[in-house]
Amino acid sequence: IGTLLALFLAKFFVKPIVKIIEAAESISKGDFSVKVIHQSNDEIGILGETINDMAVQLDKIERLRKEFIANVSHELKTPITLIKAYAEVVKDMDLGEQDEQQHLQVIIEESDRLNDMVEDILYLSKMESGFSDLQYGEVSLDEVIDCIIEKLSYFASQKNIQIVMEIDAIRPIVYGDENKLYQVFYNIINNAIHHSYENSKIFVKVFDMVEGLRIEIIDEGSGIPEEDLPHIWDRFYKVDKSRKRDESGTGLGMAIVKNILEAHHFKYGITSNIDQGTTVWIEI
Repeated sequence: IGTLLALFLAKFFVKPIVKIIEAAESISKGDFSVKVIHQSNDEIGILGETINDMAVQLDKIERLRKEFIANVSHELKTPITLIKAYAEVVKDMDLGEQDEQQHLQVIIEESDRLNDMVEDILYLSKMESGFSDLQYGEVSLDEVIDCIIEKLSYFASQKNIQIVMEIDAIRPIVYGDENKLYQVFYNIINNAIHHSYENSKIFVKVFDMVEGLRIEIIDEGSGIPEEDLPHIWDRFYKVDKSRKRDESGTGLGMAIVKNILEAHHFKYGITSNIDQGTTVWIEI
């Protein structure tokens, strides 16, 4: 009786462990659809539930990886195709000097865009891998934003857009990585210019809160559909799929903004209404 009881208890305890081992082996081979069926609430049951959660999370990561590779391949293919096409036209056709210069300019622009995209991909990959390498120090927001407005003034003037900075803070100084925060505000303001209507204004407001500062970048542009708002921070996501080639960007700007802000543990968000503009806010 004792021997039979021992065999029964051994089978009772060993069977779920064998199932967990089999599930772990399947997961290690890339099959994330496996599920450990368990009915107990003891340590073995908890281990089984943990294995199930791990399979779900790994499946999500794998789908994101495949989506990222597909997006990168698509985005890189466009400028490469244009460079090749225009180069062949210049090589094979007898063009006038003006047409030839225009074709070469397209090749230069697409080469620059390709270079920017590769740099953004590498930078984003580094951020998402946890190697943010933030260099903390005191950052004067008014000086940073003023410098960005000056650099983007040419592009704003092309659409007769006025960028207005309103500092209503006693001391607009924050603690963070100045270069990374520069990139954050550069990307957001640059986006606002591209999506604003001609002869409009963009407001950059900095004001005090109870604990810290709030920055708002407000444009008077086309706005973003409600269903698109949750995806604004995704890689390669573009609201306007019909954007012209020279204004399409790399599709990584807001994903980089998100990663930098989260590395700093700053709160952020976006609100928008169609044809009424968009507001991107950051709380520090």
